[in-house]
Amino acid sequence: MNRIALTLFVLMLTTACSMSIYRKFIKIPSAIWNKNNKIVFKVEIDEPLTNVDVMLAARVDHAYQFRNLKMKVKQTTPKNESKTMNVDMPIKDETGKHLGSGTANLWDVEFKMLEKVDFSEIGTYEFEVQHDMPDQKIILVVDIGLIIRESK
Repeated sequence: MNRIALTLFVLMLTTACSMSIYRKFIKIPSAIWNKNNKIVFKVEIDEPLTNVDVMLAARVDHAYQFRNLKMKVKQTTPKNESKTMNVDMPIKDETGKHLGSGTANLWDVEFKMLEKVDFSEIGTYEFEVQHDMPDQKIILVVDIGLIIRESK
């Protein structure tokens, strides 16, 4: 019985330490991402957040042909102030080995886009993501995600 209680306690601590404030994934239809298909995340902030990291996440098929995924991300604050960031997310290392974690034919990769930032305004923050690869359409991108978590 003590062993089960200890295991549950350790599991709760591990989960609590890695909990996200916001986590959402949006499916790319047919795993074909057209350059003009903008993925929009609307994050409602009810109270000011300090010292958080903003991560972009990609779920790609094992056969994804590129070593990276270039994206443009437009962040708009509740006061309608916006800035655009260029993100170059590594998907594979220089030897072609997938980064992140894999299950079956899918690989999940996270990329820290913003580190130790504050969201001091109450309201809706919008993150608009579009791919910035040379091709108009890229294939085998299954999902794009946005994760906000407390900075370590």
